[in-house]
Amino acid sequence: MARREITGRSAAIATIALACLCLTPPGLSGCAVYKTAAAPSQKDLTVLNPGTSRDRVIAELGPPVRTENIGDHRKDVFTFIQGYSKALKNTLASVIAVEDIATLGAAELAFQKSGDEQAGKKITVAVYYDASDVVTRSETILVTRP
Repeated sequence: MARREITGRSAAIATIALACLCLTPPGLSGCAVYKTAAAPSQKDLTVLNPGTSRDRVIAELGPPVRTENIGDHRKDVFTFIQGYSKALKNTLASVIAVEDIATLGAAELAFQKSGDEQAGKKITVAVYYDASDVVTRSETILVTRP
């Protein structure tokens, strides 16, 4: 069987088509996959249990948005995004990448979500400390989508 060689204009069209098929899915999938992999990490909320030092709470949740001194006691208010575990982020990113490749990028366009929708829940908590800056109690004030 003779082999037919593609030349001229047909070769240029074939090269462009091949480049589009090879480059488009990775280019499109990068956005959603990156957003998912870069989503906020899951916070360790056990730091809100009584007996935890204030320094440990701040190390986990970040600086408080407000601090009140009530006599020799203190109250901090924290607002943070409760993200996802590393395993869940990796699984979601893998599923999105496979979807994008299998659909040649159509899934990226059809099911595109903003980064905020994938970020997790926005949580506001009040943390109360004793005179030694040890957690005595905490209460959730608000839980919303960012």
